[in-house]
Amino acid sequence: MNGQPAGRLPFPPWSLNVTRPLAPGRNTLEIDVTPAWRNALRARAEARDAGLARFRGEERVAAGLLVPVRIRVDRLAAGG
Repeated sequence: MNGQPAGRLPFPPWSLNVTRPLAPGRNTLEIDVTPAWRNALRARAEARDAGLARFRGEERVAAGLLVPVRIRVDRLAAGG
């Protein structure tokens, strides 16, 4: 939020309160999405990482933004 980390959400529910980093006026929200760790391990195993051989042939799991991002406003500040 506004160039500063607001939190990490590795597990559901993927909901984050960003009230503290908000600034008066215009704000910028950037969302970084990391692929599922299991998919990363599978890719390394397919690249012949011997320590991860057990992940070879594993099915990929869905990753990324699976639904649209929603921004919910619970209340507006006075004058907003």
